[in-house]
Amino acid sequence: MKILAINTANINAQLALLCEDKKIYKTLDSSMKHSENLLPEIEKLLSLNNLSIKDLDAIAVNIGPGSFTGLRISIATVKAFLNVFTNIKCIGITSFELIANKFYKNNTEKANIVIDALSNLFYHQIFENNTATSSAKLISKEEMLSLEDVVSDSDIEKKEITVVDLNCENLLEVAITKFEKKEFVEEDKLLPLYIRPSQAEANKG
Repeated sequence: MKILAINTANINAQLALLCEDKKIYKTLDSSMKHSENLLPEIEKLLSLNNLSIKDLDAIAVNIGPGSFTGLRISIATVKAFLNVFTNIKCIGITSFELIANKFYKNNTEKANIVIDALSNLFYHQIFENNTATSSAKLISKEEMLSLEDVVSDSDIEKKEITVVDLNCENLLEVAITKFEKKEFVEEDKLLPLYIRPSQAEANKG
């Protein structure tokens, strides 16, 4: 099994590669733009392990929520690969699923997963036993503060909160789990999970 996993939803982009039983991880230089270093770093990672894109069984990508630009770059890159190599399976991973996967390693209770959307807004989705039980939505700071059992990937302004540290290992774990469950998406269905309009779209309005 050969799987490449990509996460450019945040400033520190991540790559992870499963090559049979070997797992390789790479955090990209945050001082460089994802548009400049994502493709070269993917090619370097594969080359160092004697692979090329066509050798992969699947490519997994974080579809968000996260940086609008970062999501567009990684999803466009994956779509380009899939258009050329139609045998490769595609896996979409949400930022909520990454947080839930890390949280449920040591917990079993219900979790209100919250991601900072800036400007006193937050992305929110409810999980139970590592499974989403609500749709993702945008909530206000007041709504966030009223929640209990909050789990996040950052230390947002709330007294009682569980903060999990996401990493490349976590990214690959979710990708492998989805591959084994055959949770694939078609290339034309691979879309960013924005939840809120981008700044450019908001300005149009």
